[in-house]
Amino acid sequence: MALSRFDNDMEALEQNLAEQRKVMMRMLESMRSDAFTAVKDFLLSRQEALSALAGSGSTDPTEIGRSVQQLRRSLEPLASDSPQVKAVLERVDQADKHLLSAAPPAPRPRVVASSDAPELGDDEEAMA
Repeated sequence: MALSRFDNDMEALEQNLAEQRKVMMRMLESMRSDAFTAVKDFLLSRQEALSALAGSGSTDPTEIGRSVQQLRRSLEPLASDSPQVKAVLERVDQADKHLLSAAPPAPRPRVVASSDAPELGDDEEAMA
């Protein structure tokens, strides 16, 4: 009789544990899905590619961005069917754009205006 006052708490605890079990089972089931496995493989491949580039000493953001963008193509077909895959690709795209924005701009060719060009002598004009 002394423990009967805890009956309501014990029932609530049992109900809470049952609900947590359901949530965990759903999580485990989704972790076995093809989309989850594809995303995991994609991210592992991306990590390996970045590690290889870092190990080779490459520091060119453009080269790094291009090499990891090629991996994205393997996951694109699943993006239309899975909002999780689509979200992963969006985040990866944001990271890649940020990486590419860190690349120094390509040097522009220097154009010499005709008024700035040195005047050519008669001999030089004949050769041009």
